[in-house]
Amino acid sequence: MKIRIENITNWRNVLLLAGATVFILIGFFEIVPGIEANWNRRILGVGLLLGAWFNLRILYMKHYIGYNGKGMFIRMGRFPGRPIRFKHVQNIRIEKGLLQIDLNGGEQLVVDLDEADPLERKELTQFLENRSLAAA
Repeated sequence: MKIRIENITNWRNVLLLAGATVFILIGFFEIVPGIEANWNRRILGVGLLLGAWFNLRILYMKHYIGYNGKGMFIRMGRFPGRPIRFKHVQNIRIEKGLLQIDLNGGEQLVVDLDEADPLERKELTQFLENRSLAAA
């Protein structure tokens, strides 16, 4: 299994969301004069589709970690996904194919990584440790 680790603030994502915002604003507020109402609805629809594309690809990918400077969204297999702030992470370990993330307040997040290659597990652990230590 391949675990996709993606910085969600890269230029492609920013461009995608900026384009979606521009299309939505133009379509909703009818900023461009001389365009029929049908075209404004189409422009609005394009903006909504671009925004949906950004969010739906997370659901499409089975093993996904999206991160930015403050936190991450982790989704592994059947696990529905959860946002985690790096400053709340106390400890990270992988034991017997399970990723265990200890959070502040005694909360523990356990994710099954049985299908992942050992190299992928090591890369994931290293990424999480580097990011959580950088936030501390």
